[in-house]
Amino acid sequence: MPVLNAQTARDFINLSLKEAQILGVGQTALAEDMNDCFVLLQRMTNLWQRRRWMVPSLTDISTLGNGNISNTVGPGGYWNITPRPRTFRAGYFIQNTQSGVPVSLPLSQVFSYEDYARITVKPLVTFPELFFYDNQNNATVSGAVPPVVTSLGNLFIWPIPDATYTVHMICESDLGWPNTLDSEFTMPEEYAEAVHYNLALRICSMYQVDPKPSTGGLAKVALNTIKMNNTQIPELVMPPGLRQGKAFNIFNPDGY
Repeated sequence: MPVLNAQTARDFINLSLKEAQILGVGQTALAEDMNDCFVLLQRMTNLWQRRRWMVPSLTDISTLGNGNISNTVGPGGYWNITPRPRTFRAGYFIQNTQSGVPVSLPLSQVFSYEDYARITVKPLVTFPELFFYDNQNNATVSGAVPPVVTSLGNLFIWPIPDATYTVHMICESDLGWPNTLDSEFTMPEEYAEAVHYNLALRICSMYQVDPKPSTGGLAKVALNTIKMNNTQIPELVMPPGLRQGKAFNIFNPDGY
């Protein structure tokens, strides 16, 4: 992705403070103000990470089945990914014993723990069909200084796959910014406008200053631009009971 003049989180905060009319020309923000605004910036980008239309790409992560009824998801988990996904958008698996061109078969999503609880034989080990992601927030704190907080979810796949299957799960990619005040901007360049104006609105709220109408308008336009660019709408898939006839297509070679 292109980088916009290697700007840092500190640069964006200074610009947003001026946009919010907290800083004037030639003025410098106090360290306390910079730190407070950096917290606002981190909170804002954390919220963006949870919105599908704010994330420009998806990530395909894979691992071998291990015969466990569920496996942890997140930093250091069996599904080792940072940050911990809010949800999985799709899943599929490949049988490793296949010869020739591998065939990918989809996993259907179970959307609630209540529905997963209705499965009668949960330890069944055979051909996978479903996945359920329990996006719990079981935080553990390490003994490091400063302490490191790790939050893990749980992914259930049913029937349970063993090592003869490779399972792929698809989730939002990490926006990847910021980590420190001097972290360089790594998002796609069209995000710069959204960061600038939306951070300014949050700064206005913190300092109890009314934002300029133009700031709110430009913040909205910037977010709408990203939304239109990132939106992907999957085709509607009809339940098997409502389908008529069979036909081959690239997503379902069996024609059902």
